[in-house]
Amino acid sequence: MTERKNMMTLDVPSDSALGINEKGHLTIENWDVVRLAGKYGTPTWIVSDSTIRDNYRRLHKAFNERYPSFSVAFATKANHAPAVTRIMLQEGARIDFVSMGQYHLAKMAGAKPDRLVFNGNNKTLEELETAVSDGIGLINIDSIDELLTVEEICRGLHKRAKINIRIRPAYSKLHDKDPQFVIANTKKNKFGVDIASGQALEACKLAIGMKDVEFVGLHHHVGWSAYGIPYNRMRDLERVKTEVTEVVEFANKVSEKLGVRVSMLDLGGGFRKPRPHLFGPDKVSSIPDINEYAQVITSVIKKEIPHADLPELVIEPGGYIVTDAVTLLSRVGNIKDVKKGIGKGKCVAVDSNAYMFVRKLIFNFYHQTVIANKMLAPLREVVDIVGNTCAYDYVGDKVKVPHIERGDIVATLDQGSYCETISTQYCAIPRPAVVIANKEVTSVIKRRETSEDVAALYAIPDWLDLPAEEDCDSA
Repeated sequence: MTERKNMMTLDVPSDSALGINEKGHLTIENWDVVRLAGKYGTPTWIVSDSTIRDNYRRLHKAFNERYPSFSVAFATKANHAPAVTRIMLQEGARIDFVSMGQYHLAKMAGAKPDRLVFNGNNKTLEELETAVSDGIGLINIDSIDELLTVEEICRGLHKRAKINIRIRPAYSKLHDKDPQFVIANTKKNKFGVDIASGQALEACKLAIGMKDVEFVGLHHHVGWSAYGIPYNRMRDLERVKTEVTEVVEFANKVSEKLGVRVSMLDLGGGFRKPRPHLFGPDKVSSIPDINEYAQVITSVIKKEIPHADLPELVIEPGGYIVTDAVTLLSRVGNIKDVKKGIGKGKCVAVDSNAYMFVRKLIFNFYHQTVIANKMLAPLREVVDIVGNTCAYDYVGDKVKVPHIERGDIVATLDQGSYCETISTQYCAIPRPAVVIANKEVTSVIKRRETSEDVAALYAIPDWLDLPAEEDCDSA
């Protein structure tokens, strides 16, 4: 998008579904967002169908043209809207889920059990029984205890389950290259079976010897290293290379020690799409292209494993596919202008809040914010855009804007991953509607919550009687 001097800049790629029309209004899939805000109300998340598809196809192409057997399992933890999952199914993806709630949403989208991957570190007995009974395509086992539980369930149901063992690397080769990452991650043992202690090999040996369990391969979530430590794109690529190398070396060890070929490597997700504007924790300015990630990962596997024994490669992307596909529309309400002293500046309140995308509060996550109905107006001032909760929740910090007025439409970009899925009802504020758009039609895919929805799950026991009115008066 061409930058206009002293005007609000829309920093997106030229093929983006976002644009600016002749009225100077932001558009999504050619739809004027001012009209969308008028039709559906605010706050509302607008999902771009074409952006999701384009991102998926770009990622799939990057890996598929470099590796002979590759597939995607879309991580619904990033965005579990059934309409989004349906798009992924149409594009040919498997679906990754971690809870029965996500399982039911995936089924609502039309996902068949054999196209599902069940992740998670604490799957309950009931969840595992459902997974085995329904024929879930793959269970990523997180512990030896879980492995033994799955075997017992399979035996009792006279069924067979396909499993991967989730492993936890030692990160030993990263000690010199990325010590901060190693310090941050070696303290964490929530996920996977440890390689260094020998437990991972023991888990694989147990699985291979089980009659009712089919050992398929290994799982490890590479992840994105921008959370909690300083981020550097080249260091990130080096980290990915080193982690994948350790996983592949362990796969070779399984083959050598246990005599069984590892037929799948599921390397999880953690990829992000480069953004022309700053993005993410502490305003990350440069992210590797998906072709760079694909080249690093596939090169390591092909170098370390003979071609005839190459396993199927699976990745579980979420953020890469959906992050820039969703925009949050809000409407300006009260405007406060403090002329001097503490808090000097203009404070603009909107009808959304940062608790609708809580990573902003947890990780200082940056989302570009624009005034959607004044994209071509000259920039006049710097303002803080704040939410409508009883807390200091900043939707946008120190944003350069045109002259701003009550009723203006604020668009917050890059809301597709880990926003709606982890939004809250803080201050009992109902959550926004979600609308999907393509070039020809717009549709509600999640209705706006109401105050009645917020109250619906609560109850007051009979014994909590209010005092009689005369008792209150006498007190």
